[in-house]
Amino acid sequence: TWVPSFFNIGGVLWQVATFAYGYALFPFLSRRLERWSDGVLGFGIAGLWLFSAALWAAILALCPPGPSQDLALLIWHVHCVSRLPQIIAGVLLGALVERWREEPHLNRNRWAIVTDLLSLFLLATAVQAPVRQWMNGTSARLDDSIGMEAVFLPLHALWLAGMVLAYRPEEPERVCCTRVVLSARLLLALGDISLVLYCVHIPVLFAYSMVFAFVTTGDWHLAPTITDYDLR
Repeated sequence: TWVPSFFNIGGVLWQVATFAYGYALFPFLSRRLERWSDGVLGFGIAGLWLFSAALWAAILALCPPGPSQDLALLIWHVHCVSRLPQIIAGVLLGALVERWREEPHLNRNRWAIVTDLLSLFLLATAVQAPVRQWMNGTSARLDDSIGMEAVFLPLHALWLAGMVLAYRPEEPERVCCTRVVLSARLLLALGDISLVLYCVHIPVLFAYSMVFAFVTTGDWHLAPTITDYDLR
């Protein structure tokens, strides 16, 4: 992943590598952001999302269902060519939100309602993943998750913008329920180390697999492939 190739040589650190490429572009974008209008920023966000989603749609259209399509979708999920547009869209969104949050007539209550409704929807998409995996297997769950990742980018952008725009300085955490929940001390502490936790989740899965195998069969064997990590 550290080298823009079609192979993920960084293992779970692919996300860190992609972030690094995105952050490296920021100095080249920052000066231009001030000159771009709200419309240009919004058009840029939409265009980057459509480009990334078009790559995903092309895989579904051109690759027949099976191992080749699964591999292509995985590459789309980890490759910087499809991920960088999402990161740059986030940079453009941040610039847009910084402008809007200073608007004197901004309806923060409306943004709070939108954000809380989106929180419920996005939570439902997360909860369905283990159920889908349990009923239909890992491949089906991965296909669904990658598809929602491609299609729901505008909803994630709206959700992130809403958490900022719903903030009311005179009542810091009393407008948006999502902000109240995410401001809990435990969640803040986990957020500070979230990337570290993410980077060790594969070793944790290996350990879980070994312990579960020993408890159920008496044999400390490792799952040979990632598809063997089906919920049991």
